[in-house]
Amino acid sequence: MTGLGRRRPLALAVVLAAGLAACGSAAGGSGGGRVTSAAPPAPAPAPESAVALAKAVRVVAVGDLACAPGEKPDAYSCQQAATERLAERSSPVAALLPGDLQYDTAAAGEWASFNASWGKAPFTLRPAPGNHEYATPGASGYYDEFGSRAGPDRRGWYAFNLGRWRAYSLNSNCIGDGVGCGASSPQVRWLAADLTAHPHACVLAFWHHPRFSSGLHGDSPELGPIWATLQRAKADLVLEGHDHDFERFARRTSDGRVDPAGVASFVVGTGGKSTYPVLRREPGSKKVVQFRFGVLELALAAGGWSWQYRTAEGRVRDAGSTRCR
Repeated sequence: MTGLGRRRPLALAVVLAAGLAACGSAAGGSGGGRVTSAAPPAPAPAPESAVALAKAVRVVAVGDLACAPGEKPDAYSCQQAATERLAERSSPVAALLPGDLQYDTAAAGEWASFNASWGKAPFTLRPAPGNHEYATPGASGYYDEFGSRAGPDRRGWYAFNLGRWRAYSLNSNCIGDGVGCGASSPQVRWLAADLTAHPHACVLAFWHHPRFSSGLHGDSPELGPIWATLQRAKADLVLEGHDHDFERFARRTSDGRVDPAGVASFVVGTGGKSTYPVLRREPGSKKVVQFRFGVLELALAAGGWSWQYRTAEGRVRDAGSTRCR
C-alpha cells in the first residue's frame, strides 16, 4: 500500500502478518517436526495504531452522481444506482457527497434519479453543493431536498464529527449567490473560527470544485484561502468532485507546492453521471483512474486513516494508509 507525504503507514499489515504466522505455527509449521503438547505462546498485543484502525469510522466519498430523470444507464453514463450499491457493500456509517448530486439543474422536480438510488441509502448522507445545484437560482432545489442536512441558513457550509475526526462540508461556488471564498468571506471566517473552537488531531473537508486536478476542469485557484486556512490548522484530507475521474494527490500547500506540511486530497467525481479523460498530470499527482465509475472507501481512525478506491466492478484500483499530522 502507498503512503502520503512522509508518514509511516498504519500497522494493520503487521498485525495481519503476525496472525498468519500464528496460524501456521498452530498447524504444525512446514518442517514436519514432532507434535508436542506444549501450549502455544500468548499472542503479542496489537500495536496501538492497528487497534485504532480496527475501531475506525468507515465512510465513503463520491460526487457527480445522478443523471437527469429519463436518461437511461449504459456503460458510459447514468451509473448512480451501481455506485450506490457498491457503497452499501462497504457498510459505511456515512457518505460524503462533494456536489453535482442531481443533473442537470437540480431543480425541485429533478431529484427522482437521486432519490431512486443514493436517496435510498441505508447510511447518513452528508452533501455539499456543486455547480449544477446552483444552475437553479440559490440552489433552492438542493436546499429543499436536503433541508437541515445541508447545514443552516442555506449557506452551503457546516461541520460535524466522524469519530475522532472533525469534518467540514464547504461551498466551492465562490462566484455569485453571495457565497465567496476570499480570506475575509463569511465562509472562511467561520471555518477558521470553528477550527479554533473544535481542535481535533485529524481534520477533513469536502467540496465540489478541486483546488488541484489533472482533469478537464483543472485547478480552482480561487479556493486558495480555504486551503490555506485548513493548512494552518494542520488539516489532513480534502475530498472533491467536478472532474469525472479519480485522482489522489500528495500533500500540497495552498500555492501548489508538494510539501509534507500541506494537505492531501482526492478527486472522486466518479459517482455515475459520466467519466472524463485525464490528459496531463499535475505536480503531486500520485494515482489516476480514468473511465471507471467507483467510490472512495475511507477508514477514519484516531490518528490516521486508510483508503481504497473501488470501481463498480468491485476491483480495488488504489489503496493505502497514513497518519494525521
